[in-house]
Amino acid sequence: MKKVGETTVPKTEDEFDAEDIKKVENYAKAINMLYYAVNPDDYRKISCCTTAKEMWDKLEVTYEGTDQVREAKIDFLTQEYEMFRMKEGEKIDDMFNRFSKIINDLHALKKTYANKDLVRKILRSLTPEWRSKADAIYESIGVSNVTIDGLREDNTRLARKAICDDLVDSLERMHIEDDEEDTLLYTNPQPQPEETPQVMVENEDHADEEEHEEAEEQEETELPIAWRTHKNHPLDQ
Repeated sequence: MKKVGETTVPKTEDEFDAEDIKKVENYAKAINMLYYAVNPDDYRKISCCTTAKEMWDKLEVTYEGTDQVREAKIDFLTQEYEMFRMKEGEKIDDMFNRFSKIINDLHALKKTYANKDLVRKILRSLTPEWRSKADAIYESIGVSNVTIDGLREDNTRLARKAICDDLVDSLERMHIEDDEEDTLLYTNPQPQPEETPQVMVENEDHADEEEHEEAEEQEETELPIAWRTHKNHPLDQ
């Protein structure tokens, strides 16, 4: 732009100096970056804009709304932040994910909190079981020296330690129960049924078969005439 009398008019390309050329190049880069970053629907919304500032303002209204809409979102998220509490039985990682979403959404709307305030909020939001463990750690360190990421890491470590302790207790109980069962079986052995040896059974069966065959042979053998007591024996006829 240049002044002509009391008015300001755009410069022609022939009148551009090095600074003007640099500005034009930066404007072109910004426009291209926005074109590449948006989806097809948003591209149609900003394609009629002539400057990167116009494009940005239109996208800002699309995603964040007007000033009134933005203030309403901030109020809603602020209330969620103030009412935030850890749920009973909730995992540490799940709780931190919910909390991070709230503060990230507020940060996108230019509403931020100091790190020490975030740490205090988390500590106040923990269930009694976890708060007692966390307080024991940070009493010696101080809230001001702890970051929200460090707080998450330490509490996750505590959660893993608690899980490992529960697993060890379960294994110890299982070991004790197995020892008690083995002791009971040793002191009160169960009677075992007597088994007949297979060889004896086979020998008895074989002896019975031989006796049966001998009886059949005796019945079929013809007795001598002298041994017969009856005169009219069928064999003598």
